[in-house]
This record gives sequence, C-alpha cells and structure tokens, in this order.
Amino acid sequence: ELNVRKAHIIGTSYGGEVGMCFAIKYPEYVNDLTLITSVSEIHEELKITALRWLEGALSNNPRKFVLSWINDVYSDSFIEKSGPQLLERLVNIYSSGFDLKSATYLLNSFLKMVEEPLTPKLRSIKQPTLIIAAEKDRVKPPKYSEIIAKNITNSTYIIVNDAGHAVVVEKPTLINYLLIGFVHSHPLNTT
Repeated sequence: ELNVRKAHIIGTSYGGEVGMCFAIKYPEYVNDLTLITSVSEIHEELKITALRWLEGALSNNPRKFVLSWINDVYSDSFIEKSGPQLLERLVNIYSSGFDLKSATYLLNSFLKMVEEPLTPKLRSIKQPTLIIAAEKDRVKPPKYSEIIAKNITNSTYIIVNDAGHAVVVEKPTLINYLLIGFVHSHPLNTT
C-alpha cells in the first residue's frame, strides 16, 4: 500500500483533461495540478481535427494514422529540423504493436467533451494549477488554455514560444524546468 494522501497531478493533452476530471471529482487527493496543452471544451475546429485523427485510427494503417495528425502535433520548425526521419520513426513506432483500436477509444472518449464540457466545473478546482500552452499548437491552441486559466482561480498561465502541441517533445528542458519549479513550490505534506 502506497498510503498516498495527496499527489502532484501532471497531464499533457488528454492527460490534462483526465487530470481536471480527477481534481473535480477527488479534490482531497490533489496537492496541485499541471495542465500542458489541454482543453476544457471542444470547439468545431478541434472536433474536426479529432474526427480526422479518428478516421486515421480507424484505417488500421499506422502510416495513414500518423499522417492524419503529424502536422497538427509538431511545429513546422520541429518537423523541418527533424527531417524525413520523423515520419518514418513515428510510422515504425506505430507499426510495432501499437493498438490503433485503443486510439479510437481515446478519441471517442475525448469527443464526449463536445456534449459535456469541463469548463462549467472548473471553478471547483481550488488547488494551485500551472497551465502551459504552446504558441504554435495547432491541435489545442493557447485560446483553450486561456479558457482554463480564466476559470481556475488559483492558476498560473504560461505560453511556450516556438513549440507545437508536442511541447514536451520539442522543449523538454524548459518543460522540466517549469514542472520542477512548480512542484517544488508546492511541497507535499508528508505528515
């Protein structure tokens, strides 16, 4: 038994949405919350993007799946710097036992937020919250993080420049610096 009373909850993209749900439902277990390129509601353009990704996953073809989202997830500068190896590396990863059916479950679960947005529930989150957006995020642009920041009173909002949705991949050193600083400024009470 871990005997964990409270935890630092950190989520990126859909993990951030899960983190918000957890903080809303189980606030007594949340010491602080970090949300990286996440949303609390889905506008029409994001719905269309998610539907395109869903079609890619439903193709059951790793290459088609990767091509359905690669330009959304990474910034132009990261794609350019990575070269053609990025596409091939991702296709290889998604060809090596990745269950595309699980991606369809995730995307269908995400799309439920069209009908059931989290935004109206965000005011109940009282824990310190770090919200990180990526300047060049084409999936969940900063406007979504701004909505979250406006609805969580005890929040800090940061935009990472020259990074896409995969900001944790594109700017790992900066993200780690922000996470370590935030977590250290909100120590867990271990007594």
